[in-house]
Amino acid sequence: ERAEASAPPVAPAAMTEPATPLLPVGDSPETKEPLLPWSAIACIVYTVVAMVAEGTALLVCDMGPRWGTPNEEEVWHAKVAILLVFSAFITEMCFLASSAANASYLGFNLVHSLQLHRFGDSFLTLSEYATKVLAGIYMWLSDGGVAHTDTLAWGGHRPVYLARFWQWAIAVPILILISNRSFFGTSSASVYELMVRNTPAVVASFFFVWSAWVMEVTTSLTVRYLMVVLAIGGAIIVSTDQLNLAYAHRKEDLFGWKMTML
Repeated sequence: ERAEASAPPVAPAAMTEPATPLLPVGDSPETKEPLLPWSAIACIVYTVVAMVAEGTALLVCDMGPRWGTPNEEEVWHAKVAILLVFSAFITEMCFLASSAANASYLGFNLVHSLQLHRFGDSFLTLSEYATKVLAGIYMWLSDGGVAHTDTLAWGGHRPVYLARFWQWAIAVPILILISNRSFFGTSSASVYELMVRNTPAVVASFFFVWSAWVMEVTTSLTVRYLMVVLAIGGAIIVSTDQLNLAYAHRKEDLFGWKMTML
């Protein structure tokens, strides 16, 4: 006891060694990517090319005539889609409510970890579902809505429904945002940085959907094959940008599960 009393006090480790600042996961020098990496620039170049090509094709080449015969099978499909997506919409609302309750009851750490993702991801998911429901209601009430004839279809003419491509042109960019958000995780990136990083892929995906529409409504075989290449090429470029973003955030928590989703 006398020896312990005469011994000099030992300072805690936190007082003797300076604390090392912690970088947010995904923002380490090894994984930090530039604001506009090469894959995002490729998306921008693709968007410009797609805009010019699609606009020129619509101005120079003829479109297939309007499809005038209502398709009962298509109307039935729209009704079924409304029911299925609406049930998913309700499920997402329940998930949002339950996750909010769990975060409130289980403590601050869970609230902090979910605050950037719970409402944002649910909002994007609900927006995608709402887009599909609205498109389905429109096609149901208008017997398919505006449709053109695919005169070059294998096996004979068939209808090309405009509402379906509007639905995809909105839903596909939303899905890209949902996937990309997961890789940022606890990143300290600002809203501006997130917008700059995600916008090229989002806009490019919008235009590769319309490349597919032009491909189906044109009466020119040359334009058809050009639009096939443009649509598939756009999908590949956007997917490559997503993989590049994922690799830059490979130190994120649950990276394997996020790659599975991607």
